[in-house]
Amino acid sequence: MRDMVPAWFSALLWRGAEAAFVVAVAVTCGSYVENSAQARQAAWQARMSPNSITPLSASLTEEAPRSQPHYGLMAAPNCAPQLTLAARDGALIVLTLQAACAADGRVEITHAGMTFAARMPIGRPLRLTLPALDAAGEVLAVLPGGMQARAAVALPDLRALHRFAVTAPTAQALQLQGDPEAGGALTLLGDADLAQPLLAQVYTYPAKGAAQARVEVTSSAVFCGQSLIGQTISSRFGRADATALRVDLPECGARPVVMHLKNLDQDVKVASR
Repeated sequence: MRDMVPAWFSALLWRGAEAAFVVAVAVTCGSYVENSAQARQAAWQARMSPNSITPLSASLTEEAPRSQPHYGLMAAPNCAPQLTLAARDGALIVLTLQAACAADGRVEITHAGMTFAARMPIGRPLRLTLPALDAAGEVLAVLPGGMQARAAVALPDLRALHRFAVTAPTAQALQLQGDPEAGGALTLLGDADLAQPLLAQVYTYPAKGAAQARVEVTSSAVFCGQSLIGQTISSRFGRADATALRVDLPECGARPVVMHLKNLDQDVKVASR
């Protein structure tokens, strides 16, 4: 009976051995888990750590200079006016005036005491034809700013013609009329749309027969109570004679009046040639 181990003691030993085994296994597993976690952390650090480190440096550099815009220079127009004249059959002057700096401006043309005003075209020369009053054919063009241009062209065939001209600020109140029965030619010069118009009317008598020129003056609500200042030019044998003309219009409010001024051109009746 002494050598026999009680059952309860054997059971107690068995349970102690079993508990020790469980503790040993737990310790072993814990060590394994800890080692595995450390291994994973070390591997992650190895992947995240760079193999080599290249130092970075930064420095401020001067901004590249910006290219300045280049503006091309256009050639300035030639502002000096150029006047060209050409003679045409019938003692006519063909006028060409170039004035690039006076485009759309007023230009006054004077020939043998006859002056009229025209408007310079834009982008092209002024071209017009005027009946000559003097055989020397001298013409003066006056532009804004006092610029001037002169030219001359000989007109020997003018000596065989007889002309009469009238200049005035308007052709509505003062009109030159030829002889409708005898014929002849009437030429109007100037631009009536200018702010201060100055017009010229030239009558060329017929080569044969008798003719008479007259000036008709008409007063109206627009043209009344004032004096019309103009000029008459008579051209004979290639020479021109100018005479001042003044017409006093009736007072405003009066009935319109039409006056015929005759004998302004002395010896207007010409004999047949």
